[in-house]
Amino acid sequence: MKNLIKLLLVVSLTFGLAPYTFAQSADTILPSDVENLKVKEAGDSEITLTWDLATDDTGVTNYHIYYGTQSVTGEDPKVNYTKVSETEDVLEHTITDLKNGTTYYFAMTALDATGNESEYYSNEVNAAPEIQEVEEGDTEAPEVVSAEAVFDTEVYVEFSEPVIIPKSNPEDAFAIQSNKTLDYLEVLDAKLDKSGNVVVLTTAVQSAEMPYIVTVGIDVEDLAGNPIVSGVSDVAMFRGTDLSKEIPEPKEEPVVKSDTEGPFVMGIEVFSDTELKVTFNEKVNLGIDIVNNFKIALESDPEQKLTITSIQLEDDGYTVAIKTEKQSKVTYALAITGVSDKAGNIIDTKDEANVETFQGKGETTLLDLVAPENVTGLVSKAVNGVVNLSWSASIDSENDLTGLILYKSKDKGKTYDNGTQISPDATTYTAYGLEPGIEYYFKVTAKDEAGNENNGAVASATLPATGPGVALLVLASLGAGFLSRRRG
Repeated sequence: MKNLIKLLLVVSLTFGLAPYTFAQSADTILPSDVENLKVKEAGDSEITLTWDLATDDTGVTNYHIYYGTQSVTGEDPKVNYTKVSETEDVLEHTITDLKNGTTYYFAMTALDATGNESEYYSNEVNAAPEIQEVEEGDTEAPEVVSAEAVFDTEVYVEFSEPVIIPKSNPEDAFAIQSNKTLDYLEVLDAKLDKSGNVVVLTTAVQSAEMPYIVTVGIDVEDLAGNPIVSGVSDVAMFRGTDLSKEIPEPKEEPVVKSDTEGPFVMGIEVFSDTELKVTFNEKVNLGIDIVNNFKIALESDPEQKLTITSIQLEDDGYTVAIKTEKQSKVTYALAITGVSDKAGNIIDTKDEANVETFQGKGETTLLDLVAPENVTGLVSKAVNGVVNLSWSASIDSENDLTGLILYKSKDKGKTYDNGTQISPDATTYTAYGLEPGIEYYFKVTAKDEAGNENNGAVASATLPATGPGVALLVLASLGAGFLSRRRG
């Protein structure tokens, strides 16, 4: 093109033609080279690539992906890529129609609106597309085998076979609920381990020994695409732990003569409601009056102090062990003054840089809102003018059952009387003074120490309106009145 323009210019000058202005692109700046090319995923007959954004003075409009079955990074200049795929201005692209099991090599360039192409290829990457082997005819859904709290913020959920979890927001496929308070424990993240059978859940801080139930959603599938079955084998129980991941021990570094910065706190670890440890970034010295080096108070009210009973610098030189009076389960602020490093630099006290917060490990009393379990197998039988009731006792899993209450209704259970208290150990009761010909509904409920009462078990019975049973009913009623007076 440039030679053609030169030729026309010579002809115009030779034959006295007026000079002709030829439009040429003013954009001669090449886009930057593509960097950080990576293989994101190798699938069935396809490979997905990602890369960083290239730049240009007028803007990058598209990219060229060069590829073939031979690498061009060797010394042979004759080896080159055999195919090219053009993309739009994106940062991810999938090359399809590839042969499974064959290794392909990829490199990229960037282009601008006038067709300028970056001078060099990007880094070269390679991958081989393949079909993930799936057991033929697999129709069985995966099952949850167990769950275990390894740390106070980490739970391992084991499955009966390798599983696949959602790529986007995988934590939403798992729910953890307290089996005691019914409160939910927040799931922050979910990741598969190398085996594929275990999902590691990152959670909010658990309550020690609290019984939790983890439920897995149908978004979790096995390698054959079978989703977990809801309500069958998608749950497991575990108990919370207070074991936290240890703060890594700081590496010992030699004292540098030019060190002019004071020490700072790396972390605070609370071991019990009276023990905690403070770890510094370097070896420290405590002041002569070590009691004044550390002060603890409520974060919300600095006037409310927490008494420190013991302070000791441990042998490693980085850690200070502190004992306190019994803490509450609130946030405390620890203020540190007068602590220096080996170079003599004192901890910074400007802008509260020397103040750290931690959560006390005091006990928290949970409000009991769960009623005891119902009695079961309630049976009623009308005999000789009375109704005999029998049942199986409540399992009382919380061991806080205080009594049973028997209610009667004459309108098919729409309304009941005020009820009669029964011993919590009782499994039978005889109802006297009932009217013949009326269908009675009987309800037996259980009540605990906190006053929680369950919905109860219900049975019905009808005394005969005529016949021999009526006479027996009269006698039974008289006897019941007599007994009632004696017991009163």
